[in-house]
Amino acid sequence: MTNRTVRLISASIGFLFIAAGGICAGQIAHFRRQGAAEMQRTLGALARDAAVLYSRGADAEEIRAAAERAFAAQPGLAALTVRLDGRLAYATSVSPRFLAPDTNNTQTIRTFSPLLHKAASAAFTTERGQSGVLTIAFYVLQPDDIFRALSVSFVLIFAATFAAFTLLYYLTKYRSGEPQSENPAAAPTPPDVPAETVAENIDGTDGGGEFAGEARLLESLADSLADAEARDAELSLAVADIAPADSTAARSVLRDKGTAFALESGTFAFILQGADTERALAEAKELYMALDGALADSADADIRIGISSRFSRAVGAAELLSEAEEAVRQARADADTPIVALKTGKPPPDGAQAESPSP
Repeated sequence: MTNRTVRLISASIGFLFIAAGGICAGQIAHFRRQGAAEMQRTLGALARDAAVLYSRGADAEEIRAAAERAFAAQPGLAALTVRLDGRLAYATSVSPRFLAPDTNNTQTIRTFSPLLHKAASAAFTTERGQSGVLTIAFYVLQPDDIFRALSVSFVLIFAATFAAFTLLYYLTKYRSGEPQSENPAAAPTPPDVPAETVAENIDGTDGGGEFAGEARLLESLADSLADAEARDAELSLAVADIAPADSTAARSVLRDKGTAFALESGTFAFILQGADTERALAEAKELYMALDGALADSADADIRIGISSRFSRAVGAAELLSEAEEAVRQARADADTPIVALKTGKPPPDGAQAESPSP
């Protein structure tokens, strides 16, 4: 996960929180506007009722009963006062904190939370010619409205946070599946090494730990023979006996030619997929020429190659290896034939085919 991605996700989360706060504030403002409109309707209705009551000289009990009905019908109503000709005629509230003494030691309405409450007044005139003023305190924002606004904001914040962290998880998972390098110049690309070569470095038994040993050869050869038999394809095994055994140049040639298996010091085997005897001889000749060139400066250089082919037979790995080693022994016995192939796997010399590479 790059720093740029982290910054982008952090900024997105911050923006979503700001957006959720803005939505919450917008909903609260909407509910306050609705409450203010309801307050004006309630104020007008109460002013008309007060004018009727005081016009016909209603007693205190009737006025109190009318006020109780008004409070019960309108939950937003918090306090109510009526003044006739400047003097307090009636006052009531849902809580004493909404009423406070005025300069004339009477009661007047007060509001203590501008966000939740508002106060408004309406004038009226009775049929008796009295001038009246009705004042109310009103909850323009109900607790339920605040809860709804906060709930919507909480849901938005939760959804935004969940989406952001889900995105972060999948981005991290996707990025972790790719090879990463903070400094490409300091992390060179590894060479394209076949899987068999990796095994060679672990299982080598030729003393240098560079090539796989006989056990790995027999395992790979058995698999290759089974595949060749299933496809009715040819396969050959070449065994090269090289002196001097510790030649670095010869080992370099063996690595270049393909997967080599070390049988013993200076003896190596190659599985030639799809190669019949003729093709195996041609490949062995190329290997011989390459090794001969690599060992040109060595006075003790000696190269012998033996080949055994499947030749459409049902033959085991150990048997094919034994035939190739026998071909190497035949090549050692004749200085003029450094490459010997056993075409049919029969004991030499009947099945032996020798070849002397051109210089």
